[in-house]
Amino acid sequence: MSKKVEKLSKKPILNYILIAILAILAIWVIAGGFSNKISINSSKPSIADDLKGKKYAILFHLDSCPHCHHAKAFIDNTLKSEFPDVVFKEYEVSNPENAALMQAYGEKLQVRVGPVPFIVFSNDKYMFGFGSPEDSGKDYRNFLKDL
Repeated sequence: MSKKVEKLSKKPILNYILIAILAILAIWVIAGGFSNKISINSSKPSIADDLKGKKYAILFHLDSCPHCHHAKAFIDNTLKSEFPDVVFKEYEVSNPENAALMQAYGEKLQVRVGPVPFIVFSNDKYMFGFGSPEDSGKDYRNFLKDL
């Protein structure tokens, strides 16, 4: 009978401990404890602030990526003249600020980013990769026509 009395006396203490842990956890979650969003340096413009109301295409790339070089060349040599009303921007993502900006666009679009080239259009359409002007170039054109 002494074991039963001992178990009963410990149970309220465990309940109080459990309630305290749950309360602390609830306060932590409410305060944003599970937030994993990237904060971008506030001295820089946030996502597309300088592009509001404009048609745009933003290319995220790496200098060491051959597919990125093809995408950039296609944009520079073809699309910029075909779509003069579109603002084209590019960000090299080995720069941490540019990588954070790419990540912020991924969060906005609810897509996991990483592979480059990654192009984002002002109508929140996006595309990864670049094969050739005949295939990926056609897709780029179609996205730009829809802006």
